[in-house]
Amino acid sequence: MYKRQGDAELAEDAGARADGLAKLLAQRPAMGLDLRGRTGAEDRPLVAEQILIERIKAGDGLPDLKDSGFLARRRISQALLARDKASLPKKKAEPLSPQDQALYERYVAGVEIPVARLDALARLRAGKLREFLVARKVDSKRLTIGEREAEGEPAVVLSFRAG
Repeated sequence: MYKRQGDAELAEDAGARADGLAKLLAQRPAMGLDLRGRTGAEDRPLVAEQILIERIKAGDGLPDLKDSGFLARRRISQALLARDKASLPKKKAEPLSPQDQALYERYVAGVEIPVARLDALARLRAGKLREFLVARKVDSKRLTIGEREAEGEPAVVLSFRAG
């Protein structure tokens, strides 16, 4: 449903399903929707990567890990910045050596992801679907964003309600 895990951008094929939902709501003007975003284990690597990129951009660098020397941390930092979708101009991501790839994976696995970060991703997902439906002429008053749904497959969980 999303362009990539850990993100809130709807994939192109999700539009057709959301269009069907907009048509259903157009046929039932007394019906409302509660939208609750959900995150899952699939989101973890990209969210961890984003947190590491934010550390680097803030000047904090990567945390020290056993067997991670200065040059290795620098290569991993450069690779992370090259993968950052907000980096301008876009840098070409060079493939990591097997040793650096293993270190990269250790960095990603070691990131503590705050619950607030997952809550924000879930809200953003629900908000993107809400924006999509409002653009399809669904009255925004009929669409509410609720608390994050229990962890599972990354998605937006829908609950129908009267008016």
